[in-house]
Amino acid sequence: MSHGTLHINLKEVIMTNKIETIVNSENDISSDAEEFYRKYWSEIGEINEVSIARKRAIINKFFPSGLTNKKVLEIGVGGEGGLIHQLFKDNQVHGLDVSDSAISNCRRFGLAVTKANLDTDVIPFEDDYFDIVFAFEVFEHFCNPQHAIEEIRRVLKSSGNFICSIPSTYTYHWPRLFYPELFHLENYNEFLMINGFRPTHVNDWLMNNQYAVHSVPRDVSSWSWYWHAEKMGPSDAQGYFDYGIYFWEKRNEMGLRTKPIEAIDMFRKALEISPKNEQIRLFMAHATIYRFINNDQTEFPILLDEIYARLMDPLGENKLDYLARLLLMNLEANRLGFRIINEVDYETLKTKLSQASESGGILDEINREEKINSCLASHL
Repeated sequence: MSHGTLHINLKEVIMTNKIETIVNSENDISSDAEEFYRKYWSEIGEINEVSIARKRAIINKFFPSGLTNKKVLEIGVGGEGGLIHQLFKDNQVHGLDVSDSAISNCRRFGLAVTKANLDTDVIPFEDDYFDIVFAFEVFEHFCNPQHAIEEIRRVLKSSGNFICSIPSTYTYHWPRLFYPELFHLENYNEFLMINGFRPTHVNDWLMNNQYAVHSVPRDVSSWSWYWHAEKMGPSDAQGYFDYGIYFWEKRNEMGLRTKPIEAIDMFRKALEISPKNEQIRLFMAHATIYRFINNDQTEFPILLDEIYARLMDPLGENKLDYLARLLLMNLEANRLGFRIINEVDYETLKTKLSQASESGGILDEINREEKINSCLASHL
């Protein structure tokens, strides 16, 4: 069977003598994952043939050449043995789960599985150990997803693969209680980015939710959203800078930035890797205005002084970039209620910039920012 051709009818999954999850619980959903999921899986029966086919299709989708001699970890391996049930003969595999019933089943299948609650526990392996980490339909069960993603990143090798999925927004998966806004496509994608992954989103090509009977977009009818996310390397300054620009350019309908703090975090990581990169330092100086307005009185003034020093240095290079950034920073500061330079100096410097033959694109950007400020002022 080639990958991409399996279509699953959920009604066919419910069969007698097959391992299943509970559909109700005596316990309320809470941060006590160990208690809630203790008997989440039935401990009798066999793995559903549909589940086996789905596991094989997922492996073929993301690794069409197969997997051999890899160190593989699966988070939330579940009572049917997860993907490692299909991989353990040719790879070094390990599973983690918080459910006693899931672990009991997996050990019955001969799989190496450790009990762990990734809301609080560390993954019991050293840094940069695994080539691949799987986590399918588990993040919606975490009350501390940040701890979990940090642990996954820690044990994954540089450029290693994190393959994960979450129920789509339109799949009414039970239980899904914690951090509901995280489980929107763009939000989860950004969650992976901010934690040092290069994510590629893939719609579910195997299963459909209830909306599949209607003519709706694929994102609506997908049961799950999958991601193939590569761990960014420790020297990838450009990657972190690109992410910084991505978050920096996030704006609302009024032109106001919505994610400057996330941008600062990405610029900072890039700057730590490449401290002499002038472009990164300029964007970092600009973005730290958003720290300055909240009483961080150290970083922004130092970076601003560097810009002034470069502009005053008769031997300084790339002065056009520094001048343009100073003008843009002043417009940003005006937007937030203060000035870096007075109005007369601003006009003088803008005129000086306009006299440079290569300043057309920069001036367009400045004019756009001035228009945003003018529109905001008209609402006062």
